[in-house]
Amino acid sequence: MRIIRAHTQDLDGTGPCTLIGGGRSAPDRAAFCNSALVRYLDFNDGYLAPGETCHPSDNLGAALAAAEYANQGGQELLAGLAVAYQVQCRLSDVAPVRARGFDHTTQGAYAAAAGASRAMGLGPGAHVQRISAERSPDY
Repeated sequence: MRIIRAHTQDLDGTGPCTLIGGGRSAPDRAAFCNSALVRYLDFNDGYLAPGETCHPSDNLGAALAAAEYANQGGQELLAGLAVAYQVQCRLSDVAPVRARGFDHTTQGAYAAAAGASRAMGLGPGAHVQRISAERSPDY
């Protein structure tokens, strides 16, 4: 974590988003650094679906940075996190990818986009645009 944090601050220590523990950075870098902190000790949550597992709390960094960047409050942050949890867990239930050689972060990419969009207070049309910008594996 010390290396990630130092790297994040070296790239941009003046951005609009808070780094947990102090400092600031651009939204994407804050999301990366704060998400790494969630995973640091690997004590985060786990969701078990048939043939799949995931860690929906991985979406916290993205939702936090998105809400702060868009000047949203705690209600929007929690709504974004709830959307991210729902998307990631539901995709894990109905579209497991582990047996095809992919990691649960495949569903996480869609969840992070949906959650960040909601945390920013964007409407359903913007959600679809953000999610459709993600690339899915070609089966």
